[in-house]
Amino acid sequence: RPQYVQQMRKQAIEQMVIETILTEKEKEKNLTVSEEELTTQINKQIAQQNLTMDDFKALLKAYGVDFSEYQQNMKKRAMFEKLMETEFVDKVKAPTDEQVKAYYDENAQQFTNPESIHAKHILIRPADGNDPNQAKLQAKAKAQELLDKLKGGAEFEATAKENSACPSAKDGGDLGSQPKGTFDPEFEKAAYALKPGEISDVVETQFGCHIIKLIEHSDANTASFENAKEKIVQMLSDKQKEQVVMDYIQKIKAEADLKF
Repeated sequence: RPQYVQQMRKQAIEQMVIETILTEKEKEKNLTVSEEELTTQINKQIAQQNLTMDDFKALLKAYGVDFSEYQQNMKKRAMFEKLMETEFVDKVKAPTDEQVKAYYDENAQQFTNPESIHAKHILIRPADGNDPNQAKLQAKAKAQELLDKLKGGAEFEATAKENSACPSAKDGGDLGSQPKGTFDPEFEKAAYALKPGEISDVVETQFGCHIIKLIEHSDANTASFENAKEKIVQMLSDKQKEQVVMDYIQKIKAEADLKF
């Protein structure tokens, strides 16, 4: 334990020193991040997680992170990215077609897409109460009522927005395209039995009662070179950038002549 604590202390001090040096480098280059740039970065990250701002703040709070602290960390990250962009200019080269094709041939398994479905759903959760069996019956009855309305011509997306207890409700119940094995087994069994455009009967899972609409079913496949090319170019470029960053950090550590 004492050795572990000593090692962690050394890493923490080293990290603080590196951050201090980076701040000085950013000042030397007069780098700044505007409020607009920061807001754009934060909104982009929230969108990637398919959350609202309130949902995102609640998630941060659950992890014990204040939103203002998160903003400061994002600002540090954005400043570091700007600093690194000045290092990337002469050191990161666009991969050649030969390099891209060689990577595709040597890593074909990376471009294999598993069987997947794109589905939407409506979730009715049993209400909290003293009688769980009664709550389940009520949830099932509510789901059946909604299913009857859908069969009568009600719009699925609008019904999901108004009734679903899943966060996907705001998107009309859209769960996006997900690989096989992602969902609850009972949910998946029902969803994979549907044809695109079909709506399931009421499906019971550990989460509650679902009504599922299948949008698309995709078989397992391997992306063609042309379809994978753009992704490979990005991966190879990112790999170069990672090396530049590592080299830069080692350089500033050497210049600082750190002693413990």
